[in-house]
Amino acid sequence: MPVDTLFPTVTEMAPVTPIASRQVVGVPAMARMIREARGLLVKDLADMVGRSSSYISKVEAGAVELVGEPLQEYARALDVSTDLLATKYQPVPLEGAHFRSHTSTPMRVRKQAVAEANWAHLFLQLLLDLGEFNHPRAVPQVDADLVGGGGAVADIVRRTWRITGRVENMTSLLESAGVFVLTFPHDHRHVDAVTVRGENITAVIMIRDDLPPERRRWTLAHELGHLVMDDSSTLEPRMLEARADAFAGQFLAPFEDLADDLDNITPSQIERLDSLRRYWGISLAALVRTAFNGGCITEHQYRYWFRVLNAQGRLRGARDGEWVERPQAAGMLVENLRDEGYSLQELVGQARTRPGDLERRLGSQWPWKAAPTLTAVPR
Repeated sequence: MPVDTLFPTVTEMAPVTPIASRQVVGVPAMARMIREARGLLVKDLADMVGRSSSYISKVEAGAVELVGEPLQEYARALDVSTDLLATKYQPVPLEGAHFRSHTSTPMRVRKQAVAEANWAHLFLQLLLDLGEFNHPRAVPQVDADLVGGGGAVADIVRRTWRITGRVENMTSLLESAGVFVLTFPHDHRHVDAVTVRGENITAVIMIRDDLPPERRRWTLAHELGHLVMDDSSTLEPRMLEARADAFAGQFLAPFEDLADDLDNITPSQIERLDSLRRYWGISLAALVRTAFNGGCITEHQYRYWFRVLNAQGRLRGARDGEWVERPQAAGMLVENLRDEGYSLQELVGQARTRPGDLERRLGSQWPWKAAPTLTAVPR
């Protein structure tokens, strides 16, 4: 059945806490987060500030207090306001985020992706100080070891959310559970997605905007698996990823609904497999893996299938008949705040950020397509 398409609404006006009354305890954590989000190494920022690398490290460790002119020069180098640097916020560390990336992804790129997701989470949290984010679903927490693995957990979530048949819109489904889906403001070819949890928000998922639709749906279902199963798991990353993939496959296309169609399927029936791809919204490769894992084909058939798919160029790129899903929750939140009477300048000030940074993090959800010229956020 179709997935509900429900978005956050602002139902209550809340007073904005004056910046001056906030404790200046955010500088160390914020300084590191913004530096990493900008893609800067410690040495890069040291050169920009005109200080030593050890000075930058001490600032980020909280051993050097930034006040007055040093705080202003630091903010200028990072191109942010001093108010943003002073915001009380504890970013999710690299080890606490969920990744969908290549194993060879450089650490610098990983840190930048997590920092960008944290920054997006922060500005959404600040905007939500002005109202409430209502969503009809909650993300359940399930111990996969107690129920039989990722596939079994997927069945539980489908029943909990009353989903039968295919998932019509994976993005809208996540948004209806309080998850903000945003696209990376920078090109991250080696990182498909990053998920961070946080206070007042179920989660923020930042995802590559150029992913083929099938891969995008799979990636979002994979990240949902992490949110459901891996809040405090001690499994090694490889096992966590395999379990999240098992969740994604069963969540998007339950095996019991596919078993008859996949039983002993051969490459001569590739058009039948392609029709299943178009209906369920998962790739041909994922369907072949489902057939193998479910015992519908042998290992020899499985390997032969992939040789055929590769030879026909069906393992890469977008295919026809796919749905394009676009996130809307963050954009709707900003539009609702605007309808409540907040000006763009006020929202930018509340987010403690530059207009350009706010727009980049909303991406296609930015509601001011012909935005007026704004002055910089006061430092």
